[in-house]
Amino acid sequence: MAEKKSNSKSKKKSDFKKKTDKSEKINKKTEAKKDSVLKTEHEHTESHNKAQKEHHVSHMKDDAKKNTWMIVSISLAVLCLILALVGGFFWYKNSNDSNNDIINNNQSISNNQSLSGEIELLILDDKSCLDCGVDQFAEQVKTNLFNNLVVKKVQFDSAEGAKIVNELNLLQAPIYLFSESADKDSKWSEVQPAFETVELNGKKYYMLNPIYIPSKVLIKDVEISENAVLLGSRDAKLTVTYITDFECPYCAVAEGNKELVAMFESQVQMSGYVAPVPELFKEYVETGKVNILFVSAPFHSTSDIDHMAALCAHKEGKFHEYSDVLWHKRSEWIDIADKSARIEKFTEYANTLGLNKENFNTCLTTEEFAKKLDEDMEFLKKYGVSSTPSFFIGRKVVSGALDYSDFKALVEEELK
Repeated sequence: MAEKKSNSKSKKKSDFKKKTDKSEKINKKTEAKKDSVLKTEHEHTESHNKAQKEHHVSHMKDDAKKNTWMIVSISLAVLCLILALVGGFFWYKNSNDSNNDIINNNQSISNNQSLSGEIELLILDDKSCLDCGVDQFAEQVKTNLFNNLVVKKVQFDSAEGAKIVNELNLLQAPIYLFSESADKDSKWSEVQPAFETVELNGKKYYMLNPIYIPSKVLIKDVEISENAVLLGSRDAKLTVTYITDFECPYCAVAEGNKELVAMFESQVQMSGYVAPVPELFKEYVETGKVNILFVSAPFHSTSDIDHMAALCAHKEGKFHEYSDVLWHKRSEWIDIADKSARIEKFTEYANTLGLNKENFNTCLTTEEFAKKLDEDMEFLKKYGVSSTPSFFIGRKVVSGALDYSDFKALVEEELK
């Protein structure tokens, strides 16, 4: 972003995003085999509007690549592992087999095993999460990576599980911990970037980074700090954590941007899509049943200033109103690459909302909320969030531009 940003800020964002950079390199290899995700567009009579729409399509293509499989691939081996896992989910939902044979499996090891001896996979599980598919994950790991796998499952809320949660300060389940012997396997060098080294009970383990776990649930309530952007009543029964990026096209879809909703419906070949965020405000936030914890996810290289503009508006109690302007007037500012020109446009929006123009401009130009963005990036790292939009609805973690009917069902279930 600006030259005033600290080196530590740049390093944090660089460290957090380098996995997605590597993922994009892999995805580019198969790009030639893919058809355009947006095959149909409304024709514009004016050349300016046509160019503008093509720009939006380009952004949606880029985000489709970044969001695919929760940005789960660092290397070809990791991609294989995750794709196998996700494939296992579909099988899991349509099968009556228990698959418990994999647990404590003492079968003879196949001929292509490594020379590392047994590799233990310790799974911190939440049996209430039917979509997490931990048995299928273990089976696919055994089939595709480590043939000599021995699996142990521990429930997060058991006495043993509680010790693991506390020692590793875990926030979600499932968690996959591989014993130190995994690094002696011939395939380890291919998958190692997806793991973090941790110590548990005095022993070394390799923990799969949570960003590579597509289906998960929270095992601790999200803490709401004093400087958090909380929209709605603090006394609401349910908090929905909303993780978004103002430059993310699918986030604009979830907010009801008409042009991008039309493109989205064309892309997924559907009609009648209802954006969830505006309806959530009307039906639940404004009635005091739900509040929304807004977390900035400035994953796009130029989006820091967008989030800071909304935070500067928040100082004067206009966060929601200002955010709506950014979402629905997106086509006016998304192409403005020059930072000063973008600040000028954002200040113009602030003025139309009756905000103090001078104070807003000073807040934005001095990057008053740079530290808040750093904190939000740390939040995303802790919770393993790598795509937008994402939502924490109670303990459930969901991603993507869900239709409101699906979103409402999840909210109602939590409010029971």
